[in-house]
Amino acid sequence: MTVPEVVRLAPAAPSMLQLAPPLQQALADRTFAHSGQAKWDSERALDIAARHGLEAQVPAAHLAAVASLEGAPAPWFGRRLTVLWTMFMLGRPTDQGAQTLWMAEAARLLGDLPHDILAHSIDEAIKVSRHGFMPSVGEIRGIADPLLGERRTHIDRLSRMAAALNDAAASQGRSARRHDARLHADHGER
Repeated sequence: MTVPEVVRLAPAAPSMLQLAPPLQQALADRTFAHSGQAKWDSERALDIAARHGLEAQVPAAHLAAVASLEGAPAPWFGRRLTVLWTMFMLGRPTDQGAQTLWMAEAARLLGDLPHDILAHSIDEAIKVSRHGFMPSVGEIRGIADPLLGERRTHIDRLSRMAAALNDAAASQGRSARRHDARLHADHGER
């Protein structure tokens, strides 16, 4: 699958799909939502995307975001777990059975994580590990789960934006609202 220009996985911040800045803004909560309005709504998000000419790219962004949930390739994951075991168990008495059991359980408990989030979380857990002990699955999940939650929120919001684009009544209302806004803007410029 070719990832559209508007969506790429951001290597530095795996929880955030690297979107064009206006789409990032469209997915964000309102900073000040004390007016009784929801923190986020799809129509406001679509208006932001439309102002920047990105509204038509929302369905492709949604599909690419859903594809980003794919887990790590098994060969990569197996090599990564072997490296972890070797790095932290070097010089300690172990047997092949213990390594096989640990790798199977770690793969089972971490296998649902998207590749970029998993790689980032393992690296971060290693950076903060103390006294030469291997990071636990819980420590890795402690880093990964908030990132995964944020990713799922963005996917849900992109899904709601795409659904709103396909809703004829909502599209008609959006068109009328934008037409009225243009008329008000034109009238105010005179």
